[in-house]
Amino acid sequence: DGVRIPSFLYQYLPNAADTKDWNSTINNVKYYNINFSESSYKGKMLEIPPGKVMPKHSHEGTEATMVFHGGYSDESGNYNKGDLVILDDNEEHTPISSEQTGCICLVVYSGSLKFKGILGSILNLSKF
Repeated sequence: DGVRIPSFLYQYLPNAADTKDWNSTINNVKYYNINFSESSYKGKMLEIPPGKVMPKHSHEGTEATMVFHGGYSDESGNYNKGDLVILDDNEEHTPISSEQTGCICLVVYSGSLKFKGILGSILNLSKF
């Protein structure tokens, strides 16, 4: 069962299901920035390796995550392929990708992410 990316995203991605040309962070998370015509929203496709813990963070605005492959969990629950998770600026979380499959998802957010802790301080400066 291959990864299926919805066709509406094809216009934003150089190759919808091939992540080999995406950017990579120091912890092997791959990402592709998506620029929407509505500039108050940012988008990012993420490919997170199995069992990877993402830094604890909150949001200046709203964050919506749509899971396309695999899944992740955080303090509020477990999310799998097809799930849409919406968080507001009062919530913070520490996503962990599925141990078996990792996670490929689209994250659309307004404002900036606010990372927590020592690693978070570095990421806040990095423009991730």
